[in-house]
Amino acid sequence: MEASHPKASAVILSWNGRDFLPDCLNALLAQNYAALETLVVDNGSSDGSADLVAERFSQVRLIRNERNLGFSAGNNIGLREASGDILVLLNQDTVVQPGWLAALVAGLLAQPDIGIAGGKAMYPDGRLQHGGGRVDERGEGHHFAHGEPDQGQSDAPRDVDFVTGAGLAIRRRTFEKIGGLDEGFGPAYYEDVDWCFRAR
Repeated sequence: MEASHPKASAVILSWNGRDFLPDCLNALLAQNYAALETLVVDNGSSDGSADLVAERFSQVRLIRNERNLGFSAGNNIGLREASGDILVLLNQDTVVQPGWLAALVAGLLAQPDIGIAGGKAMYPDGRLQHGGGRVDERGEGHHFAHGEPDQGQSDAPRDVDFVTGAGLAIRRRTFEKIGGLDEGFGPAYYEDVDWCFRAR
C-alpha cells in the first residue's frame, strides 16, 4: 500500500471475546494496508481476553478498562486514543475479507462530503446481515438485504441512513466536529444510527 494513503486506526472493543479475537485480529492484521494502527479496548473482560492480546499480538495497542463501560463509552476511549486520519470501528466477532480496509477507506474518500462509510456484513453461511440501513417513520432501524443470499445487491455505493457500528469508518475531521458516540445509549444499541444521523 502506498505511503500516500491516509493512516487508519482500527478500534476493536472487546468484552469476553477470547474465542473471537484471534480470528478477528489475524484477518485485520493481514490487510494489505501499511498505514494501520490497531487498538483493542478491553471492557473489563473476565475470560483472559486482554492477556491473550498482550501475549499474542504485540503489535496491537491494548487498553484495559477496569469494568464494562458499554459500547459507546468503551469505543470512545479507543477513538480518543487513536492517531489515524481514518477511524474504524470493528466488532470483536468480525472476520474481515482481504482488501476490506483499502476498499472501506476508498469508499469513505470517494467524495469530500462523505463523513462515515461502511461495508456489507455477512453471516458465516454467506447470507447478508447488513447492506446499509434505513430508519422508518416510527424511528425503527432496518438493514437492507437482511437475510438474503448475496447476489451483489449491496455491492454498489449508495446513500443510506446509517451503517452498522460493527464495521464502519469515520473521517477524523467528522469525528472532531460531531464528537464520539453518545454514551446515553447504554449499554448498547442505536448509538451507531445516532452517530450517522449526526454526521449527515
